[in-house]
Amino acid sequence: MSSLKQINVIAILARVSRLLSHQGHRGYIVGGFIRDWFLGRQTNDIDIAVDGDALNIAEEVAKSLGGKFVLLDEVNNIARVVVVEEGQQWHLDFSSFLGNVESDLARRDFTINAMAVEHV
Repeated sequence: MSSLKQINVIAILARVSRLLSHQGHRGYIVGGFIRDWFLGRQTNDIDIAVDGDALNIAEEVAKSLGGKFVLLDEVNNIARVVVVEEGQQWHLDFSSFLGNVESDLARRDFTINAMAVEHV
């Protein structure tokens, strides 16, 4: 992953983290982004599991980052925030988890996707 891209994603995630913290929520980066980061692969898709209403949180994140809110699945409470920063486009997919993050990770489709990094 290029250093410019790393700086952009770190800055974006720091802003998301501050917003979640300010709202009293916890968020976890989950799934393939973590795998790709460790393997040095470029990716613009970041999945974030939150302990609140993912749709409301995603709307607030979109406003805060100047991004676009995209409803992906109202029934399962999943939304995307599309952010363009310094020529890079990022997709932040927000989902709510019920119970705790461990139970959320246990339901994921691949063991490699059952990793999380708390960013709040």
